[in-house]
Parts: sequence; structure tokens; C-alpha cells
Amino acid sequence: MMQNQLSHIHSKAFQGSERALTTVDLSFNRLHRLPLEALQRLHHLQWLSLHSNDIDDWPPLPAKPNLRSVFLGDNRISHLSDGAFSSLYNLTSLDLDQNCIVEVDRHAFPASLQTLSLSNNLMTQVPVAALHNLKNLTWLQLGGNLIEQLPKPFRLPVKQLHKLDLSHNLLTRLPSAFMNDSEVTISNLHLEFNYIKDLFDSTFKGLVLERLSLSNNRLSSIPNGTFNGLHETLKALDLSHNLLETFPKALKNLTALSHLYLRGNLISELDAYDLHGCRYDLEILDLSGNRLKKVPKEALRLTQRIARLSLQDNSISNIGDDDFSVWGQSLTAINLGNNDLKHISPMAFQGTTKLRELRLSYNNLLSFDPKLFTSIKSSLEVLEVGTFNMPTLDVLQGMGKVKWLQMDHNKIAKLSTSTFEGMPSLIHCDLEGNKLQSLPMGLFRNTIHNRLNSINLANNEIERIETDTFHKLPIITNIVLFGNKIKIIHSLSFRDMPILNTIILARNEIFHIEKAAFSNLKSVTNIFLQDNNLTEFSFDGFHRVGDEKNHVFLDLSNNKIEKVLKVNGFKNDDIYIKVRSLDLSNNLISHMDGNFLRPVGGTLHYLFLSSNRIPFLDTTTFLHAPNLQVLHLDGNRLSNLPNGVFQNCLMLQIIHIGHNNLSTVFAGAFRNLSSLRILDLSYNNIKTLPEDVFLGTSLERLNLSNNNIFHAPTHSLAHTRSTLRYLDLSQNRISTIPTNGLNHLHNLLSLNLSSNKLTSLSEDTFNKLVYLLYLDLSHNTLWRLDDEPFRALICHTIYCATFPMSLFESERTQATGSLSQLLSEVPTHVWPSIARLSKLDISYNPIQTLSMNTFRKLEKLRELDLRGLDLKYLDARILHSLRFLTTFKTSTYVSLRSFRLQNLLTKSCSLRRVLVEVEETNLSHQLQWTFGSKLRELTITGRNLQYVLPDAFQGLQTHELVLRITGTSISRLPKGLLKYLADIRYLTLDVRGNFLTTMDEEVLSPASKFRADGLTTQHISAREELGRKEIHIILARFVLLLKCSRP
Repeated sequence: MMQNQLSHIHSKAFQGSERALTTVDLSFNRLHRLPLEALQRLHHLQWLSLHSNDIDDWPPLPAKPNLRSVFLGDNRISHLSDGAFSSLYNLTSLDLDQNCIVEVDRHAFPASLQTLSLSNNLMTQVPVAALHNLKNLTWLQLGGNLIEQLPKPFRLPVKQLHKLDLSHNLLTRLPSAFMNDSEVTISNLHLEFNYIKDLFDSTFKGLVLERLSLSNNRLSSIPNGTFNGLHETLKALDLSHNLLETFPKALKNLTALSHLYLRGNLISELDAYDLHGCRYDLEILDLSGNRLKKVPKEALRLTQRIARLSLQDNSISNIGDDDFSVWGQSLTAINLGNNDLKHISPMAFQGTTKLRELRLSYNNLLSFDPKLFTSIKSSLEVLEVGTFNMPTLDVLQGMGKVKWLQMDHNKIAKLSTSTFEGMPSLIHCDLEGNKLQSLPMGLFRNTIHNRLNSINLANNEIERIETDTFHKLPIITNIVLFGNKIKIIHSLSFRDMPILNTIILARNEIFHIEKAAFSNLKSVTNIFLQDNNLTEFSFDGFHRVGDEKNHVFLDLSNNKIEKVLKVNGFKNDDIYIKVRSLDLSNNLISHMDGNFLRPVGGTLHYLFLSSNRIPFLDTTTFLHAPNLQVLHLDGNRLSNLPNGVFQNCLMLQIIHIGHNNLSTVFAGAFRNLSSLRILDLSYNNIKTLPEDVFLGTSLERLNLSNNNIFHAPTHSLAHTRSTLRYLDLSQNRISTIPTNGLNHLHNLLSLNLSSNKLTSLSEDTFNKLVYLLYLDLSHNTLWRLDDEPFRALICHTIYCATFPMSLFESERTQATGSLSQLLSEVPTHVWPSIARLSKLDISYNPIQTLSMNTFRKLEKLRELDLRGLDLKYLDARILHSLRFLTTFKTSTYVSLRSFRLQNLLTKSCSLRRVLVEVEETNLSHQLQWTFGSKLRELTITGRNLQYVLPDAFQGLQTHELVLRITGTSISRLPKGLLKYLADIRYLTLDVRGNFLTTMDEEVLSPASKFRADGLTTQHISAREELGRKEIHIILARFVLLLKCSRP
């Protein structure tokens, strides 16, 4: 019963199965309380999931001796009282992740618990008292809370834990005696993604640790005695993404260390004896993303078992003869990618006789010696030399064990038939982004390359595929030819590959496909031909493609197809292609011959014809598609839907006909479509609908938005009374809802009446809509909202904003919208009727006052929009009762002197998404030190905004953030914008939709790895490691003076 919209479970719902049911999954529903009466009857219940519901109260449960596992993640539980689970005395696993838990009482849990997750809640301290009796605990997850400090002493109820997770909290330091009780063994201790700046001597005293993660903190140094007591037990230590400038001397005594991760620090060198303590056991060492200028060979020479060494993303310019000699005999993997390598000695890898993986991509050698790989040819299995400036492929000869070959972006212009002749073990071959114009016959041979699984030839200059280029490769599954210059696909170009799954030919210059170009490919499921120059199409280009088990997705979108042709001489037993999904959208098709689909009609389930020029349909259009289930016809030129147009498609479940010019829908247009569940008729010119138009359907979702409907089609909807759940009537001209007009739609969950001409609602408007969860009344001319229409609702979402029509996007609304009769006060009298409301939008109303009690009765609110009000008074405490609030939108209200966003959000610690519409011309102090650590998305907008000061975002304290500055009048971003965002580890910066014309590279200071390199783009996505953070930049619609120096 998962993934439905269940809001209530009847007490006798499981009648007849009481003694048989052991597992009940009610996840992803709308339950707001535990269905205790129904579950109590299940005597043998062992596994229960209520994940992703709306449960906010968890009462003490009666005993259920068989229940072992309970999943309650992603609900709204804020408090666990005594007895909440304690009567479930055999419960072993309890998941309470992603709730709003602030407090846990002492006797909430049973002693039988082995696994407990309280991650991603709102706890400010470890619930030590509630854990004291959990003598069987093995997994304890407390990550993603608001814990600033650990209790001292921190006593666990057990002597041995497999995992203790305290990651993603607000810890800034650890007490000097982390556990000062008797010795406790923890296999995995997670402290990553905190704000720890200091560690002390004997921090982990009393612990027996095997794996410890302190990555993504703020450590700049580690005292020598920090790991006292762990020297014989600690096997894995992760200190990645900190601020360490030197190798920590505290690691010297960790003799059992086998895995050491120091990625993303500021280390420039290692001393000769830094690895002395772990020289016997160290197997994996990650020093990537530091400031090394050479291989730390002096330190590595002491190691005896090191197998994997990561040195990528440093500044190493030279690899000498002895960098890997002596100590490198045990090496199996080396990563030197994305350095500044200019020279590699031909003898560099002579001593690494066991090397299986070598990654050298994203360097720029000044010279290349063919002898470089001589000593490792016999052992190498993975070779990555993309963007390596390797002028010759002769070095590949003799690499008989290489399975993974990556040689992308090397300016390779020519291949010979012998290039891969000596590589019989090859599984993956990547030659993307070179200068290849042709592929020689015999390049890939089925007698040699019988393990080849994937070939990537994208973004070359290939003009032709010869007939037998890939012939009979026995286990090839993927061929990628994206972005070449192929014009014709000749007969038998792709044939006889028994397990080929995907062919990608998108973004070429293909204008013709010859007959049987794709032949005898029984396992193919994906053929991508979009973004080419095809002007006509027929299925005779395929012969025996797909089979009864493997049906094909064929993508022909974004071509120039004007004609779709039938196959001449077609016979019912002919097999062309077993198409399951056909995409012909964004072409120039003006007529659909009913016989075109005949070769694929038996298997065709999905047909996409959006954004073409089809002016009409008749009863023969889909005559040969009896199994069609999903049809997209939006964005065509249809003016009417005649009777029986879909009469041969009785399996249709989803039809999209939006964005046409429909004015007439005949009564029999959807006749006999008993499986029809979703119908989209939006963005047409429909004024009325026949009374019987939906007779015989099973409509669950109906979209009639953006039409010219004057009267709610209540009589037409009567035939959907038992099935309709989602109804969209927005952007029409409806002025009244008849009394009881919608009440026959008793199963309705969502109703959108926004952007109509409603001026009032009768008390019976929603009287029978007892299951309604979403109601949108925005952009009408309602003067006030009375509580009578809402008394019967359990509505979770209501939008009652009135947006100034002159600012609304619809041209039709601009012409007819009225600014009169707007809400002048918040309708607080309605709140008791909709107390479980989760989303509220009252934006752009002439509301002048927001008092402390305005939202007090909406404690379940998760999303709130307060933009564009006419505020004269605002109490800074209005949000204090909204402990579940995750999304908040507001203006800065420059005319309201008392407005301080910092004061307003002081207790909104659960906020994840915030949008601020700035009314001032400058953004400076307004947002400083305002948001909590849960914030993940911050949007700054407002056309008044012209300038952003560098320190505008000072005080943002979160590990991961999407920062959007969009819809402003900003023409230049300030230098040093990132200076005050340094504490954000993973940052996405989106500056689309502004007036930017240039971007100085100092905007991204301290991003020293970027360089200016004039580049014109419409949409750029650049990713780069910036010191100790990773930043993702999205820019569009302007000339970009920024390019990633290492793409």
C-alpha cells in the first residue's frame, strides 16, 4: 500500500489477514496519525514501515511481541514521550530519521533495540538518558542534528558499537576525554561534516576504534597526543577536506593504520619519517587535492605494503626515475591526474611491476617517451590518459591485460587497423573528444575483442560508419557516437551484435537512414537519433531490432521531419523494430498516416508527438496502435477532437493535448477509454465541455487550466465522481462555484482554482471534499475568506494569495485582471478549520499587520510565502511557533524600520529553503548571520537590486548550499564574493537571469585555479576544486569571462 494518498486506515482494513500478515508497508502516504486500531489486530506483525507520511504524534503503543522493525523516517514527530516504544520489547530496529524531534524522554525506547537512527532531526544534545537502558545497541545514528557539544563524560550503554554517527552536526570541539568511562569498542566513528577546530591530547581515551572519520571539519593542526590509545587498533583514518598545512605528527604512532585519507588539505610536503609508524600496514594513501609539488618519495620509501596511491589534483610537474623505485613494488594503483605534469621520466614506473591502474588524465606533457609504459605493459589493466597530449598510440601495443582504456581529448586524428590489435582484454574504450574523421575497417574485431563492452567515440569528426565497423562484436552493449558529423547511416552499419543495448547517434548531421541500417540487434533497448537533420522517417531502416523481451525506446526528437512514411509492402509477420516508446516531438510533422505505425503497433506503448504541426486527427490516425498507453500531442495545431478519435486505443491511460487551439471537444472523443487516468487539456481555447465527455473513463487527474471556461464544468465532472483526485481549473474565467457543485467529487485530493474571477465562496463549496489535501485560491478577487467553506476539510495546503494581475505572466490575465477587492487581513478565523495546513501563500495582498498570533494555530506549516505585503507592523515572533517550517519566502520590507530578518528567523532552525525578494538597491547587512545550519538553498531576487557587497553572505554556516542570485538588475558581481562563503564546503552558485555582461575572475577569489579566457556561452556548467571547497557554477545568457583551468 505504499506510494498512495492514504490519509486514513479503517480499523477493519486488514480483516481476514490478521494472522497471516507479517509485513505492512504504508510508506509514502498521507497518514497523520498511527492507524493503531487496524494494526492492533495484526498479531504476527514483524515489519512496519510508515516512512514519509505526516505523522506528528506518536502515542505509547501496546505490546506487540513479534514486531522487530519499525520505520518512521520523514514524518513530523517532534517529541518521543515515555513509553513511546518501550512496550515493543522485541523491537530490534527503529528508524526515526528526518523528523523534527527536539526531545526524547528517558523511557522512550525498549532495551531490545540494536539499531537506532535519530539522524536529521532538531536535537541540540545527545539524548543520553534515553539511551541508558539500550544494552543491545550496535548502531546509533545521530547525524544531521543541531548538537553543538557532546556530554562530558559521554557514557554509552554498551561496551561495543559497530557504528556511532555524529556527522553533520555543529560540533566545534571534542571534550578532552571523549569517553572516560570503561573501555568501549566502536568499529566506525563518524564525526565528518562538523565544525571541529580543535582536538586535544587523549581525545579518544577509553575508546577502541577501527575506523574514524574527521573529514570536512576545520582542523588546522592536530596535537601529538590526540590519538593516544589508538595506536594498535585504528585501521582507517579520514582527515580529508580540513585545513591541515603540514602532515600531522599525531599520526606517527598509529602502527595499525592501513587506510589514510588526507584529500583536500593544504599539505605541501611530507617529511621523511611521517609514515614511519604505519610503514608495515599502510595500504591506501590519499593525498589528492593538496599542494604537493613533487612525489613525497622520501616518506613513501619506508612503506612496505602500500597498494593504492592518490596524488591527483596537486601541482606536481615532474616524475623522476626514482620517484616510485624501491618502495613501489607493492603498488597496484597510482592516480596522478589533474596535476601540472610537464615531464615523466621513461623509467618512472620501472619498479612498479604489480601496477594495474594508472591514471594520468588532465595533464599537459611537453614531451612523451614511448618507453614510458614498457615496464608495466604486462600488468596494466586500467589506463587513463585523457587530455594528456599523447601524440602516438603505438604505446598500446603489447598491453594485453588492459580492460579500461581512456584516451579522450588527445587530438588523435587517425587510427589504424592495428591500433587495438594487441588488446584482447579490452572492455571499455573511450576516445571521446578527439579529431577522428573515420574508423578503419577491422579496428574492432570479434575474433580479438570478444570482451569489449563499451565504445565511446562521442564528439569527434566522424563522417561515415562503414558497414562492418562493429560487426558481430559478441558482448558489446553500448556504442556512443554522439556529436559527430555522420550524414548517412548506411545499410547494415549496425548489425549482428547479440547483446547490444544502446546506440547513441544524437547530434550528428544525419539526413538519411538507408534500409536495414540497423539489423539483427535483438537486445537493443535504446536508439538515440535526436538532434539530427532527418526530414522524413520510415521504419524500413530497421530489420529485426529488439525481440519479445527487449522493446526499444526510439528517440527521433528535434529533427526536421516533415513526413512519416509507411513501409511499402508490409506484411503482418515482418519484423522491423519492436518499439515500446517512440519520440517524434519537436519536428515539423503536419500529417500522420494511419499506416505509419503499423510495423510497431503491436508493441507501441508510448508515443510522443509534441511540438509538431498536426492540424487534425481522425479515426484512422491511431488505427494500428491498439496497445498505446501514453500519448503526447501537446504543442500542435489541433482545433477539435472528433468523436472516436481514440476508439482503437482502448489501453490509453495518459493523454496530453495541452498547448493546442482546441475549442471543441466532441462528446465521444474519449468514449470507451475505460483505462484513461490522466488527461491534460490545458492551454487551449475551450469554453464548454459536453456533459458526457468523460463518461466511461477512469479519470484521476484532469488539467483544464488556461482555457476560456466561464462556468465550472460540474455536470461534465459528474461522471468522474468516484475516481477524480486532482483537478486543475486555474487560469480560466470562472466567477462562481455553484452550491454543492463540486461536492460530488468526494475523492478529490487536489483542487486548483487560482487565477479565476472568484469573488466569494459559499459555505457549501467544499462541504463534501473531506479528503482534500491541496487547495489553491490564489490570484482571485476574494475580499475575505470565511471559515464555513473550510470546516469539512483536512486540507494540508492552501494558497490564498492575490497577486497583482499586472505582474502576472498570462497575457489573458493582464487584459482582464482586477486589482480591486484584495485580502487586507490574514484570515486567521479560518485556521481552526485547516489546522493541519502545510503550505500557505498570502503574498502580494494589501495586508498591513502580522501579529505574534497570526500563525499560532498553524503549527504544522512547512512552507510560508510572505512576499509583497503592505506591512505597517510585524511582530518578530510570528514564526516562533512554526517549528516545522522548511521553506520561507519574504521581502526585505525596506519601509518597515523594525524589520530584521535575523530576529524573524532566530528560532527557525529547521529552514532548508529561503527566498528573499530584496527591495533595496544594495544587498549588504540584510542577510548576515541569519540562517541556521540546515539551510540548503538560498535565493536572492528582486529587480530593484543592483549591487551585492562582498560581505552580504557573511555568517552562512552550512556544509552544502545552492545560492541563487537571479531576477535582479545586477550587472556586475563584487570581487571576492566567495571570501565570506569559505565555510561552505559544497557550493552551487547560480547567477542566471540577471543583467551580467562580464565576470571578473576576482569575483571567485580565492579561486586561484581559475583563469580568464573569453568564452561566449548560452549555458555553462563548470566544476572546480577551489582550495578546500568544491564549487559548481551555472551561468547563462551572457559573455562569460571565466573558464575552468582544469575542466
